[in-house]
Amino acid sequence: MLLATIAIDTYCLSQGMGKHVWDIDAAKAPGIYLLSNISCTLALLATAASKTSFALSLLRLCGGLRAYIVWFIIVSMNIMLVLTALCLWFPCQPIYKLWDYAVPGTCWSPSVNIAIGVASGGKLSNLASYHDETILSHCLQSTLD
Repeated sequence: MLLATIAIDTYCLSQGMGKHVWDIDAAKAPGIYLLSNISCTLALLATAASKTSFALSLLRLCGGLRAYIVWFIIVSMNIMLVLTALCLWFPCQPIYKLWDYAVPGTCWSPSVNIAIGVASGGKLSNLASYHDETILSHCLQSTLD
């Protein structure tokens, strides 16, 4: 998934992504925006897979209450990341207004997606990582004792 994200982003950059919106060829813009959304979705799914595989490794080291905590982290983190990925696709009605601004319709305020991204990628994700590291150190310590 991460390799696909890199390939999509590289192609989008060659088409003008990253330039000011006025400097992007209007004919290429819808394709760039659609591929950018696909890339973000794949990056979120890759993040979920990576964090889940690490947490599953923790389960092999932990037992009892710590295993339940790890399962809670796995489930809540995956729900959060999948909902974030879905929020990338549903802020506009009709949906193709996401990548073609000329289509009539309505979209959420950009601040809504920013808030979702900050909550998902920053605060909540770091909290899950902190708990994984804490549990890892406790599980390793109890294994070594």
